[in-house]
Amino acid sequence: MKHLIATIVLTTFALICCGQNENLKLYYNCTTFHPNFTKVNVIDKRVSNQTLGFVQVGAFNRIAPVVFQGSLTDSLAIYFLDKDTIGKTPKELTILLYELYMSEKSDYTSETGRLKLSIRLFAKEDQEKYFEILSIDSVYYASALDVTNKLLNSVSKHMCEISTKANLMNLSAPQSNPRYTYSELQSIDSLEKLRIPIYNTEKFNSGLFTTYERFKANSPDSSVITIDLSDPKNIKVFKWDGKKKKRVDCNSVYAVSDGNTLLKATSIGFYKLQKINGDFYYVGQTSFSNSNNVAMWGYAFGLVGAAIASEAERNNGLFQFRINYIKGNSIPISKAAE
Repeated sequence: MKHLIATIVLTTFALICCGQNENLKLYYNCTTFHPNFTKVNVIDKRVSNQTLGFVQVGAFNRIAPVVFQGSLTDSLAIYFLDKDTIGKTPKELTILLYELYMSEKSDYTSETGRLKLSIRLFAKEDQEKYFEILSIDSVYYASALDVTNKLLNSVSKHMCEISTKANLMNLSAPQSNPRYTYSELQSIDSLEKLRIPIYNTEKFNSGLFTTYERFKANSPDSSVITIDLSDPKNIKVFKWDGKKKKRVDCNSVYAVSDGNTLLKATSIGFYKLQKINGDFYYVGQTSFSNSNNVAMWGYAFGLVGAAIASEAERNNGLFQFRINYIKGNSIPISKAAE
């Protein structure tokens, strides 16, 4: 009988938590502007198949991956493209898309949605060169009893706002501003990383990197560091303060190195950083699920249900992240392999 109950609980939980994707739909009914660029290119700088995030749907807040049907780059270009270009002076815009990511969190009375949007806009000059006119790297929040639709619709809302800003920007930049060819924009990450020391070395200096600026410069403080990797799920870091060994709080630093191992600090713990094809990655824990799932399932199904929900949240939270070389924030890429 116990096995039957456990099977029913597992099956029910799987049906609730592992449903279909949620489609992102874009709307172009922006009312405060008329886009004035005659040609728009969008270069997707995200990792191939990078997730657009997760939302909670249904009565039990099923976790659903956000997907987009069609070409996301072509669809975003429409926000900036003048529909009537006949007889108008050519104005070309190139957009670099770095991040578009959504997530939700619930408490007992409401839900909070979070949209992370990171894009850069470059206008074209007559001599086949582009210069940057606008950079957006923002987190937008929305709240409601059921925030999913509001969060999904916020993508269109904020793209309208960004298009309005782009229309108002001065398209005559000082000569001191960097210029790029279209080919250079396609590989701008590599060009800009050449100026960042940490991306141009395989030797990471030992110490505590208190900020991303210190990390970029490969310039930690001079602490003597010891790293305990005996438990990969609970990596411990210690520093010697001259008298005794003291454990380092993961919330007090950006990253840590003992000269051999490089760790990324998060609010949850420390995770090993690896440099792969010129970028820094780590696999770490996060949570995209309802914070009340464990309590709800414990109430409904007792200890067995609570254990199942708790394990599901831990598994759902293990993701691969990439470090944004511009700002230093962690970009969720995909669910980590089992």
